[in-house]
Amino acid sequence: MMLRRLCATGAVAVCALAGMSQVGAANAQAAWWDDWDPTYVIESPVNPQTAQGRFDSVLVTDAADGDHEIPVLIHVNRGKGPYYARVQAEASGYTPGAKYTVRITARSAGSGDNWGVYTWQRYTATQDGKLHIDLRLYIPSKRAHVGEQIVAAPAVYKAEDIRQDGRPEKVDKKCVLKCERVAPVTRFEDYTSPDAMITFGPAE
Repeated sequence: MMLRRLCATGAVAVCALAGMSQVGAANAQAAWWDDWDPTYVIESPVNPQTAQGRFDSVLVTDAADGDHEIPVLIHVNRGKGPYYARVQAEASGYTPGAKYTVRITARSAGSGDNWGVYTWQRYTATQDGKLHIDLRLYIPSKRAHVGEQIVAAPAVYKAEDIRQDGRPEKVDKKCVLKCERVAPVTRFEDYTSPDAMITFGPAE
């Protein structure tokens, strides 16, 4: 079996696997592979033994005008995008002077399903243990339909636990596929919060 891994990294990371071929009985052994999505970023839940801090507030708005609505992007308004959400959050309870990486993921409102879009940035906790978060998140509104809602959900990691491509480090460095990832110290999980929600409106 030949495996070629092609990755493009940045605020949105997309990976694909190519060059696989198997015949005969080997196909049965690859059954686990069928439900694997190479663009999906595995995220671990917070470990209570290593948890730190809390989110005191999370506000997500259209970066252009400050409201909670972003227009869908269809053929009638091509050239108007791209669209971004502004994510402002206050978090407290961290080690003063310690460095953390805040990773923000777009998720479907209610279910919390991963939209496959994320951004990240490193912060240093203030002397009173706070993080003042202000980030822009690219919103691929051409994938959305009018009335659909998403939440921009932040998670806080120790700075060294996030790779250069914005993905959490693997627990086992030798793991290749479907690898367990290092857990965040804090995660925002209120996927019905109106303050953290963006609604897709009609195209402009």
